[in-house]
Amino acid sequence: MPETRLNELLTELHDSLEGPGELSPEDRALLESLAADIRERLDKDDDEASLTDRLAEAVEQLEQSHPRIAYTLRGVMDVLAKMGI
Repeated sequence: MPETRLNELLTELHDSLEGPGELSPEDRALLESLAADIRERLDKDDDEASLTDRLAEAVEQLEQSHPRIAYTLRGVMDVLAKMGI
């Protein structure tokens, strides 16, 4: 069940990246990289704490300028934690 929710959140994040918005090129690149890393991490079975750290940093960076995206990333972090990642 958590993987279903995670896929929903990743789709929401992808939609945010595809839509018009005021994301800087740096923020967009950061989010695209994180989304790719999350999907790759789901395909692997090794532990990667740096992904969680990067997600937390992205949330902090985007909280003020893009609260909806930060909220989505927090959801991703919660689902990953429930999955033991």
